[in-house]
Amino acid sequence: MNTLKLTFHTWLMVVGALGMVVFGLFVDWSTFEAFGVSVSSGNAFDWTRGTLSFLLVVAVAAVAVLRDLGALKDEGMPWTLGMLGGSGAAALLMGLLLLTGPDEAGVDLGRGAGLWLSAVSTLFTLAGALSAFVAGGGKVSDLTDTTKLTGAFRRRTAK
Repeated sequence: MNTLKLTFHTWLMVVGALGMVVFGLFVDWSTFEAFGVSVSSGNAFDWTRGTLSFLLVVAVAAVAVLRDLGALKDEGMPWTLGMLGGSGAAALLMGLLLLTGPDEAGVDLGRGAGLWLSAVSTLFTLAGALSAFVAGGGKVSDLTDTTKLTGAFRRRTAK
């Protein structure tokens, strides 16, 4: 694989995905403290929102790499919009998990370092996807126009 073909925004998404893999799998996502004893455990796959965020971030980075290497063509599919949507959904899920906190069997758990670092990794992926969207000719103001959004998914006909 020639990594020289990868653009800056793709590198942002790859770094975000690598961070999500490392922090999502190997760093504890939850903490519990009682009677002076602190215990931490868990990873991305212990909570549905974490699992979905993990899968979305890794998928977005994979699509970005495949696009830059030429394995995915832009014919009729707005990949940058899809990557922005996927990374935005992952960021929303991570935000909800940070806001509500992890829980297990009805017990509220503290937020571990892995959860915080995975959330930052998700933001890296979102920044890369937004950068790719803008570099591809999209405008942030287009995201509020439903006509432009639905038009982006219509098949482009050959001229």
